[in-house]
Amino acid sequence: MGMIECPQCGEKISDQEKSCPHCGFNVGVARLGRFLEERQKEHPMKYKLLKYLLIICIFGVAFWLLTWRNW
Repeated sequence: MGMIECPQCGEKISDQEKSCPHCGFNVGVARLGRFLEERQKEHPMKYKLLKYLLIICIFGVAFWLLTWRNW
């Protein structure tokens, strides 16, 4: 079990804590954010492609919903 620094208040807390006992900051959310940032740095193109594909799908479904009655 190690000690880490709280991203909010800077106090030392256990790395097993889910929230800081000093300020109440949710450390689990901060860990998840760092994890996602690191993954995105490893595969930036993959996430850009997924984002654009999602946008295209949303517009495609919206277009279909707006025009399906005319067929």
